[in-house]
Amino acid sequence: MQILNNKSSLAPEFWYEHELKFASSTKILKEQDADYTYFYHAAESTQRPLLAINSTSCGTIKKNYRAAITMPEYLTIKLITAGSMIAKYSGQIYLIEKNDLVIFLPGVSFEYKSGPENFCKSINLLIAGNALNACLSVSRLSGSPVIPLSESQARKIAVLIGKARLFFKDTLPYKTDTVAGFCMEVIQRLESEIISGEVPQKEPLAQILHTLSAEMDKKLTIKTIASRFGLSSCGLTRLFRQKMHKSFHEYLVNIRMEKAKFLLAQGKISVKEVALITGFSSQENFSTAFRSYCGLPPGEFSKKYCGKQIVSGSLKTL
Repeated sequence: MQILNNKSSLAPEFWYEHELKFASSTKILKEQDADYTYFYHAAESTQRPLLAINSTSCGTIKKNYRAAITMPEYLTIKLITAGSMIAKYSGQIYLIEKNDLVIFLPGVSFEYKSGPENFCKSINLLIAGNALNACLSVSRLSGSPVIPLSESQARKIAVLIGKARLFFKDTLPYKTDTVAGFCMEVIQRLESEIISGEVPQKEPLAQILHTLSAEMDKKLTIKTIASRFGLSSCGLTRLFRQKMHKSFHEYLVNIRMEKAKFLLAQGKISVKEVALITGFSSQENFSTAFRSYCGLPPGEFSKKYCGKQIVSGSLKTL
């Protein structure tokens, strides 16, 4: 693992120059430049268990592959088995190589592409669920998002991730409580065997971004968030400007509005409920803010774009 600071990898044209249209979405530049085997991929559903496997897979990304994931609702775990990839995560750019373990938190957007070898093989496990944020809040998985492993450590993690596919050999439905127990085991094993020896980040930006996403229904101020993470308000302001290239307030408004767009496009809950989920005290305040951000009232947006959201792993766009 290396942190990249060269001008070419930092340039905007190296990544996506435009924003994705929806939160909790995946944008793939060239789907044919990836070869994945999915052992399981969860269907879209408003009913989620406490902890569950969102997907488990192995595969290869090739020379021209690039992907951007916006505010995922799942924990991403990748073990690189060959080649390399370059990832942009919480304002930092990483060169991720063989035997590196990737742990990207829910609610933190990231992009990745193939590295210098022009291919990257990995085994992957995504964990979701209504209890995921609560589990992560008491864990120590918010340190370095990329962890170099020894050969023996990599083998252990490969076996652990590989266990996920065993649940889906038989006909579904599987036992929900058994899978939830396995997901908890993965989090605990990663924490105890791998993360315990890591030095926490001096600037826990990834954990801050995760917290903003997970708690956007609450009253969030720069003062309270800065205090929670041992920073001054000025320090947190500077961190957002340097790493996210926008203010704390701008970032918070952006994730709330993108979440609102995603929920409204699903067409499954009312505008009032969307307002509460995204942290507004009233439907009127939310409607005013949403219209200013998107150019349409929430109700009209929902009618116009219902069923047209980008969903994880697809190329459906508005």
